[in-house]
Amino acid sequence: MTDISPSPLTRLKSAGDELAELVDLTIEELVKQLRKSKNAKVKTAVMHTFAQLAHVLPRYTADGIEKFLPDLEKLVNEEASYELILDTLAVFRRMFKGDEK
Repeated sequence: MTDISPSPLTRLKSAGDELAELVDLTIEELVKQLRKSKNAKVKTAVMHTFAQLAHVLPRYTADGIEKFLPDLEKLVNEEASYELILDTLAVFRRMFKGDEK
């Protein structure tokens, strides 16, 4: 008869670390879509998604904003839809507002 003793459970990452990793991956994919798409609706959806992330998880999206900055500047300078510009401004507002509530 073999003795089966339970192995100790070890936590490798905290939930916050896992969330930060998922947000980083999401931001990378959003940047890819923003750069490769020529469709205004796709760009609007990308910016809306990023604006929502920045609103809900500002601490986790603060580092990712640097990846978006060149593309955000391009979007604001181009002739774009109002929705796209509003979502871009919402991201900027969240970025400059910081952790204030």
